Amino acid sequence: MELSLALLLLGNFEDGWREYEWRWETGNFEKPSHDFHEMLWDGTPLDGKTILLFAEQGFGDTIQFIRYVEEVAKYSGNIIVECQKPLFRLLLNVPKIDRLIIKGDHVPNFNVCAPLLSIPYILGTTSASIPANTPYLFANDNSVHLKNLQEKNKNVGIVWAGSPKHKNDRNRSTQLSNFLPLASLPGVQLFNLQAGSRRADLKRIINETTIIDATSEINDYADTVAIIEQLDLVISVDTSVAHLASAMGKPVWVLLPFAPDYRWLLDRGDSPWYPTMKLYRQRNPGNWSDIFDEIERLLRTE
Repeated sequence: MELSLALLLLGNFEDGWREYEWRWETGNFEKPSHDFHEMLWDGTPLDGKTILLFAEQGFGDTIQFIRYVEEVAKYSGNIIVECQKPLFRLLLNVPKIDRLIIKGDHVPNFNVCAPLLSIPYILGTTSASIPANTPYLFANDNSVHLKNLQEKNKNVGIVWAGSPKHKNDRNRSTQLSNFLPLASLPGVQLFNLQAGSRRADLKRIINETTIIDATSEINDYADTVAIIEQLDLVISVDTSVAHLASAMGKPVWVLLPFAPDYRWLLDRGDSPWYPTMKLYRQRNPGNWSDIFDEIERLLRTE
């Protein structure tokens, strides 16, 4: 498993995706209720058969790899997608899905299946063949409206922490205090997109900053998309919101730890997965100051 992550981080997709299939043998990943090994799709034409594509791991993984629905549709099958409940309303807008179900609900009959993160291996994805057309996720209504949104400002959504359950969260998450100098920049208005327990960080400093909390309107990822649609830029650590905004085709600046997740590769400021994403990397482990100095400089000059 560790070998696969190292290979993928280095951009060796051919060997990396193959080795990544060992993840199910490590005990570190929740196995689906349906036994998919005997019915795993091999990438041959479906010819009208029904394929089940199912989400695994985190919300960001589902958002990143749901793009493959369009690729699978080229094999002429009926596509069922099983996803996490908070993503359900959002994914209703994804073209080529014939039926969308929530994880844990009854699964209709299918002929073959594939975990979403196995599709790059099944289809032989290389760094040159990543399906990177964005946007592929869209707002499905305009019912959520941001307050204090001004066209003369650069309206920026921020996220400073990921899920505390993530094994690398202490490295990938930062502190809200690092964003505070950005809140005082002329012509810049920050909007909080941080959900979960770390949202409480905002309450501790609310009297010291002009960050507007946009999360009171958020019930699921469809609401988050509706909010991001109104922003000019999202600045985020490595979380699902970074994937979400990038899948929408929004400008996104992602703040990465010194040792990044495999999908961000090494020594580059862009991502082959998301054309509108820019990557800002720690130069030394645990040191966020250089990144935020650069972010502040860029916001001042744009």
